[in-house]
Amino acid sequence: ASNETYVIPRGGWIEVKVTGALEDRKDFVAELRLTRVDKGGGGVDQRERILVRDGGFVAEKIEPGRYDVALASGRLIASPVRVEVAAGAGAIAELTLRNGGGFRVTVTNSYGLPVDPATGDVELVTESGGVQRAGLVVSRGGVFETEGLTAGTYRLSVRAPGYVPK
Repeated sequence: ASNETYVIPRGGWIEVKVTGALEDRKDFVAELRLTRVDKGGGGVDQRERILVRDGGFVAEKIEPGRYDVALASGRLIASPVRVEVAAGAGAIAELTLRNGGGFRVTVTNSYGLPVDPATGDVELVTESGGVQRAGLVVSRGGVFETEGLTAGTYRLSVRAPGYVPK
């Protein structure tokens, strides 16, 4: 018999304090966005609907690592805050909800007819010229709509069955 030793990292947690718009509401639903930004994460987003109570919440069982933490509720969004989560320990993030922006794009074919269905990859162009995945949108009747975006420059890459990108 083999005596293998396995190390299972204990999860940490993130205590989040929420200020800004909606402060006057005791409870509200929001989408928590965690993006792992250290070498082990590969920039993968985790999204979870959560209930914000009395201006905060705690996200538990978070794998140790470095994360960008953001929050969105309808057209309101909090810009990402970077935290370090250690095994068996907590990190604190203070997020401020503000009105976010959005865009509406109509996609048509060469005859002017709406392209439906179509999928769009939304990317934020960073100050250094790189890109960061910001989301995925699906058209309805050839129209893409987004909301809750932080200020910045975005790129939308569209794909649809039977069409070749230009």
